[in-house]
Amino acid sequence: MKNSVVIIICMCLALASCKKEATNTIEQNGDKTAKFIHKSSNETFEAPKFQKDEMEYSSNILIDDTSRWQLIASSQNYGSNYAVFAKFYTENDSENNLIVKQAEFKLLNYKNLIPIGIDNVQMIQSTNGIEMKIFVQAQGKYRGQDKGKKLSNLNVAVIKGGILHTERIILPMHIISQTESRSREEKQFSKHDFKFYDENGIVKDSLIYYEADNNQLFDTEFFYKDGIHVNSKKHMDESAEKKVKAPGKRCRDAYFIILASN
Repeated sequence: MKNSVVIIICMCLALASCKKEATNTIEQNGDKTAKFIHKSSNETFEAPKFQKDEMEYSSNILIDDTSRWQLIASSQNYGSNYAVFAKFYTENDSENNLIVKQAEFKLLNYKNLIPIGIDNVQMIQSTNGIEMKIFVQAQGKYRGQDKGKKLSNLNVAVIKGGILHTERIILPMHIISQTESRSREEKQFSKHDFKFYDENGIVKDSLIYYEADNNQLFDTEFFYKDGIHVNSKKHMDESAEKKVKAPGKRCRDAYFIILASN
């Protein structure tokens, strides 16, 4: 009997120890507010409140971990599956706030017909965390590994428990000028307002003209083709399922709860 009591006490102590040593614990209360408790300071802080099912498909990111490349986006275009990985380089300011100063991004193609590459990345501060636009584009003649993208001179404050939202934007394969578009047949080109951040972090529209074929590759992501008949496609990223706000339910968007080791 004594041995049984000793075993039970030891098991309880082991479980308590495991719970205490957990680096991060997440609790979920009735109003869908996630609470995070960190081992280092036992500090509790609250993430933004979410509507029902908004974070049903999401993940976490340890934003000050530079020992590895962390996944921030995964998508499929031109029959090619690919993923974008990132490293964020942070510093503490005079008030000990964590600030992202630099960031690096790499794109990895999987089983691709046409390789995809990073054209540009924009990263800004938002009310609830960090917003990022990742512009990708088909690289028809390029068969090597994507060269990636590096952002310097950033000053983006980290909101622990906030949200990192990444939006993948696919750019047309064959971008042309407005002047060049005038020499194209009506259905051989199209135009569309793509959304960018300006220098103040405000979303602006930028009208881009693009053609279906450059006599080398046909842009199947933006145009349909049946013999000599060509028509532009509807922009699914901006038009489909506008009522579905839950992050991660479309390959365009990914949401991560921001964690930090200090």
